[in-house]
Amino acid sequence: MGLSIFGVINQLKGRLIAFFWINFFVFNMAIDDVSAFIDTPSILLVLAIAIPYGFVTADNRIDFLPKFCNAAIIAGVIGTIVGFHYIPNVFEQSDYVFDPVPIGYSILVSLLSLFWGLFFWLNGTMLQGIFLRLKAEKDE
Repeated sequence: MGLSIFGVINQLKGRLIAFFWINFFVFNMAIDDVSAFIDTPSILLVLAIAIPYGFVTADNRIDFLPKFCNAAIIAGVIGTIVGFHYIPNVFEQSDYVFDPVPIGYSILVSLLSLFWGLFFWLNGTMLQGIFLRLKAEKDE
């Protein structure tokens, strides 16, 4: 008989706390302004590609997370390519004055989807390791 969700959370409690602290240190200690990375269209693009791909290609529930992680990276690359497509729009100014700041912002926005793809890949891979270790401990 399987465990309830509360039983699984109780078993994973220490690992999930460590998982939370890793993400906290990455975002709040290494990055000065976390709000610069919050871009809803980039996040939704990655999730809208990775979640359905994970569900469609996974043979069972255990296989979903690796498929999701791989699709998240691909979705991030797709979002970056789409974002780079809009960079030439910065050069279409009526006053013909070159300003490098909008180009920098355009590149930053286009790379945000790659960031979120790598973020979901890293966190999904860590969660997969936690689940595999829990399953190995349960089987012993």
